Parts: sequence; structure tokens; C-alpha cells
Amino acid sequence: MLTRSIRNWWLSLAGHSQPAVESPLAVQRTVYKPSAWFCAGWKFVCADDRAALARTLETSIASLQDPVEHTCLQAGLSLVHGEVQAAAATASIAIVARADFPFAYVLRARALRAQGMHSAALAEFKRAGELIPDDAQTLVEQAQEHLALGETADARDCYYLALAHAPDHPAALLGFARMLGESGDSRAALEQIRHAAHVAPLDAEIQFESALLHRRCDNLAGAVAAYERGLNLAPNDFAACTNLGLLYLSRLGDPRSAQR
Repeated sequence: MLTRSIRNWWLSLAGHSQPAVESPLAVQRTVYKPSAWFCAGWKFVCADDRAALARTLETSIASLQDPVEHTCLQAGLSLVHGEVQAAAATASIAIVARADFPFAYVLRARALRAQGMHSAALAEFKRAGELIPDDAQTLVEQAQEHLALGETADARDCYYLALAHAPDHPAALLGFARMLGESGDSRAALEQIRHAAHVAPLDAEIQFESALLHRRCDNLAGAVAAYERGLNLAPNDFAACTNLGLLYLSRLGDPRSAQR
């Protein structure tokens, strides 16, 4: 549970401070700082851009980049290709070589998640989080694993912390909105998804979630508008096309628009 961290955060917002308690046995943890070359390649991993990532790896041989960074991005390329076991094995090599490299733990966690091994994936995301505790994306991925394991309270704590560190983080806003919507608090969920749509207007997934929440709140015009915005971004999304068609047909009585 992350309740102490959340309590301290709320106290700080209220103008109170919680005195820090330092253990005499505390050890200063070092974190490897990646090169600009790795950071560029990591963006391609996150974007699932196979071609750009492959080109980045090719340049590392000629420019003598750090071999551990190269290994980590190689794991990312395997993951993008769907070779999850190879990705996990390659990430493990990077971790053995450099245990303070958080991105290697993230990659191994994503590979384990893709294999349905959510408890193991959560443990890896937590190891990454120990190295980069303020990273909102790592907290979001921890929340997703908690949800996969049915641990909704822990997932909520992770989303709270992610948004405390990065209030405009689209994935955190989207995930938190979904949690609120599934718990029946559609109004609060709608506030979160509106914020997400404001900071990431070109994210089709956010628009589709906005449509679902507007529909739950009986705002049919808002639902139609959100579906249309999402389909402009992702026109081949079958589920969204179907849902919009059903909305036109069953709720708005407009079969002609439904056939479009």
C-alpha cells in the first residue's frame, strides 16, 4: 500500500509538513543516467516504431555506444516484434550487467505482462519504481498490474501518486477515469477524462473512453461528438464504429447515420 506517501502529499497540499524520518541504515541508491542516444531509442520503443528503433540500433555499432544500453534497446525491439520471451531474456542480461538501469526492469516487466505473468511483472515495475520513484509512467504501469490482480485499492494509490507527480499525465488520467467509471462514479470520471482529452486531444483511446462516460451520464450529444473525434483519429476502430452505430440506431432513432 502507498497510503503513507499519499497522506504526506495531501498534508503538503494543506500547508502541513510531515517530518522526514531517516533511517541510520539508509543506503544512497544510485541510478544510471542514460545517454541521449538511448533516450532517443526509448521513444521509439514506447511508440512501437520498429523501423526507427532498428535504425537506432544499427548506428550504435558504428558509434560505439554503451553495450548495456544497446542490449536494453535490443530487448525493446524484441518486445515491439512480439517476441516476449526473447525480450525478457535480453532485458535480464542488461540487468545483470547494470542493476541500476530502471529501463531494463521496465522492459522485463512489460515482457512478463505480455505473457500474463502479472505478479512477476508488478515486482519488476516496483524495482524500476525504487530507482525512479517520481516517474509517473512507471506508477501507471504498476497500477495496471494491480488492476490485473484485482488489487483496486493499490491501483488507486498508484494513480494518485502518478497524478501527484504529473497532474497532466494522459495515461494516469485515463486509467483513473476508468477506475472511477467502473466504480459507478461517472461524474468524477467524466471530469478526469475531460482533463485527459484537453492535454492529449489526438489520443483516440481517450476520446473513446470519453464517449462511453458521456453515454453513461446520458449525454448522448457528447458521446456522439467524442466517438466522431476518436474515429477521425482511428477510423478503423471496429468497436467504436459499432458503438456509434448502435447509439444512432437505438438511442437517437437515426438509422441513416447508423449505416454510415
